[in-house]
Amino acid sequence: LREIQANPHDHALFLATSDGPCRFGQYINLYRMILDRLGYNDIIIIAPSSYNAYAGLPQRMRKKLWQILLMSDILLKLRCKIKPYELKPGLTEQIFQKSINLLDEAITEGRDPEVWPQVLDAFRHIPIDTTHRKPLVGIVGEIYVRSDPFSNENVISYIENEGGEAWLVPLSEWFHYTAYSAKLRAHKRGKPLDALKTVLTNWFMDHMETHIYKQARALLKDREEPTVSEIRHYTEQYLPFECGTEAVLTIGRAIIFAVANGADIIVNVAPFTCMPGT
Repeated sequence: LREIQANPHDHALFLATSDGPCRFGQYINLYRMILDRLGYNDIIIIAPSSYNAYAGLPQRMRKKLWQILLMSDILLKLRCKIKPYELKPGLTEQIFQKSINLLDEAITEGRDPEVWPQVLDAFRHIPIDTTHRKPLVGIVGEIYVRSDPFSNENVISYIENEGGEAWLVPLSEWFHYTAYSAKLRAHKRGKPLDALKTVLTNWFMDHMETHIYKQARALLKDREEPTVSEIRHYTEQYLPFECGTEAVLTIGRAIIFAVANGADIIVNVAPFTCMPGT
């Protein structure tokens, strides 16, 4: 705190935000009020918005954040797919936590491209027995709460303790959705340059995702995610896609879980009183 007070212009609070009626978009105002009340008026808040696919950050930073997020998604997918069938109880979780720490250090030092194959290899060598498949439980819902173990009361562990195999929709789904939505709006406004930028953004995101997942394809070949266009196709039978929010993802993805992924159960995780969740 003394360092912040002495050099306020050297510090910033990073807080992604969104537009719309959700209270999530109001957190930035609350943080501003708190910082001002504590005397930190000079500290800026960096708040990229989901409305424009989090534009405004340096391109190099956006690319790196996207890469890290994809690796994080893959790690969790591997953990959830392997853990219910491990022959050495606790080994998968141990490797999962070790991999997070290893990648954390490697990313800081710029060594993550060389460490990533090592991480995948560690999961590849976990002894498993898949003779008897367990019920597959698809997890959809509000992006933050479904992804944060504290907020969802460890829903993945609960499913596993009850004898199921959890498949959590990854965080990357939301970022694909924001980029997809920005592309739709740009085309609708009839602005060719903006539309071209959004097309390039979507292409780059898909390209990097394909590259990173390719290395884990042998382990996750039956855990591929649908595109936003595919989710939209199923959603619009029940809700116009223009309604936005995670509701349009939750409905379509839940149907795909049932008709294409063979899910036995679907869990919808949402904050209490959340309008889209309800």
